[in-house]
Amino acid sequence: MFTSMLSYCLKTKKIKLLVSGKVSHYDWINDTELLVWMRNSKLAKAIINNDLTKFKSISFILNLLRKYKPKFLYKNFKDAFYLISTENNKKIPFLKDELTADGHQMTSFDGNWLIVDQYPNKDKRIPINLINLETHKLKKIYEFNYETNIKNSDLKCDAHPRWSTNNEFIGVDIFENNLRSFQIINVKDIKKQF
Repeated sequence: MFTSMLSYCLKTKKIKLLVSGKVSHYDWINDTELLVWMRNSKLAKAIINNDLTKFKSISFILNLLRKYKPKFLYKNFKDAFYLISTENNKKIPFLKDELTADGHQMTSFDGNWLIVDQYPNKDKRIPINLINLETHKLKKIYEFNYETNIKNSDLKCDAHPRWSTNNEFIGVDIFENNLRSFQIINVKDIKKQF
């Protein structure tokens, strides 16, 4: 997967390339920074830029790595969440030892909190994490089962956590017991524990 992430300044009317390569799931943290899941590896860029995936042996190995997702792959390819500045293009890893898998994030409306799910862990559970953006402290606040029998179906369900406008509740999509539903988590008291 190759993506180019661009920013456009409404004042200057200029477009800027922020990052290219494997990039997914982003959200604004403040007026000048985005939180992005991305691969920050020269090796991965060399594979793409030189079109090495056209060789069957390399393509086969990459498909095996995608299927089994060994931890060394993410460490060597530097897959992680990064804070990307639109002002100076700095890319700073964000909680790389705690957030070790891609997910969906959303910054609270007051800009103080981040909620992020992650793809299923080895126990086939999807964690929902709350992060204090001032201290960068993370707390797992919820976890639910991921029903693997629907992995390649239209019923596949990512949590996509999102904030209420008063920053006191989180809504998540879940699929448990063959039922897709929406759950609301009260985080008002949980935030006080940080």
